[in-house]
Amino acid sequence: AVFFSLFQAIASASRHGRLDCFIQSTDKNFLVPVGGAIVATADGRHGPELLAKVRSTYAGRASISPVLDLFCTLLHLGADGWLRLLERRRASFPDFRRKLEAVAAKHGERVLHTPNNGISMSVTLTPPEGSKPAGSLGASLFVRLVSGLRVVTPSAAGKTVGGIPFESYGAHYSGYPCAYFSVACAIGIADGDVDLFLRRLDKALAEWKKPPRQPKAKAGGADGAAGNGSCAAKDRD
Repeated sequence: AVFFSLFQAIASASRHGRLDCFIQSTDKNFLVPVGGAIVATADGRHGPELLAKVRSTYAGRASISPVLDLFCTLLHLGADGWLRLLERRRASFPDFRRKLEAVAAKHGERVLHTPNNGISMSVTLTPPEGSKPAGSLGASLFVRLVSGLRVVTPSAAGKTVGGIPFESYGAHYSGYPCAYFSVACAIGIADGDVDLFLRRLDKALAEWKKPPRQPKAKAGGADGAAGNGSCAAKDRD
């Protein structure tokens, strides 16, 4: 249902306004590794010209891997196989969101209310006093073999892209009051994948929320040096 409602929203925007193009992330929608996207248009007036400009930016030496991955995957799945995966994702999303809300609430956070998005979810990040920066949560999850999660931190420093200034570049909304991270119910996801991710997220959030250790007073002599070395080893663990 969400899949077709997105099609309807794109068609409606093209009919009643101006929608030059739309971008589909291949890893979320076509069961291939991260690194590719499809740029398409439903606007016969402005779209073809924009797509021609996008094609002209191709350097000619980029990797063909994303195209080859998509081609092989679509050949393997066929239209029926791809639609079955979309339906499985649609069915998995409510349970994923419910479980994510429970983990977020356990750590004093909440899942943002985004009723028109049936693929991605965002969770607030409110660091306690003296905790690690929000971006370190993404790094902590990456070493736990969790990829695709994106941490967004509001920033007063702007960025200009193509002559257009952006505040908090990379965020969904420039004026959001706190940091957050986004995750997707990607195509091909299974219940076991969701549970494993949430266990790792739970541990990573617990570590991130933990206040930093206060340095101990140094004791004199060799015993003090040995004690400091022991603490450092424990920190690395």
